Amino acid sequence: WEVSPAQIAASDGASVEPLVEFRSPADGIVAEKLAVEGMRVMPGDRLFRLVDLSRVWVEASVYEADLAFLRPGVRGRVGIDAYPGEAFTGRVTFVAPTVDESTRTAIVRLELPNPRARLKPGMFATVELEVAIGEGLVVPIDAVVDTGRQQTVFVAEGDGHFQPRTVDIGHRLDDRVHVLRGLAE
Repeated sequence: WEVSPAQIAASDGASVEPLVEFRSPADGIVAEKLAVEGMRVMPGDRLFRLVDLSRVWVEASVYEADLAFLRPGVRGRVGIDAYPGEAFTGRVTFVAPTVDESTRTAIVRLELPNPRARLKPGMFATVELEVAIGEGLVVPIDAVVDTGRQQTVFVAEGDGHFQPRTVDIGHRLDDRVHVLRGLAE
């Protein structure tokens, strides 16, 4: 029963204490109490659920087009609705091996230190991941005309004349887009 030697020494061996203290083999915060007074307990019954909130996981859904840049160790900033204007930092520890067919996203897990237990399970978060996508030409996203069949950028040639250029675009970066082919600096 993992009763401590101090508890055994405190007992006189003749009488039965009405209360026996059992210590958890793990540290944590009681997240769920299943035991009630007078309850019959059998081996293997769960009495409490403990959680260690010193480090927490944030799971983010990432579009499949962005997965090529992600790997364990990538740094990320996490914004929590409960703490506007404050950012928490962590690292990617897991990238799911599958993509959800309906959303075309995969789960990416970040681990964050939580020294004052301010972050709670179930909070809503916004995640920004710091990834290097290489060097290249970027243009404002509103400079690209997308017809659905092709993307076009109009290049100023002077005197109010513009030359259309068909381009291949890559990743979108906030209000900019990476141009892969069809346009020179």
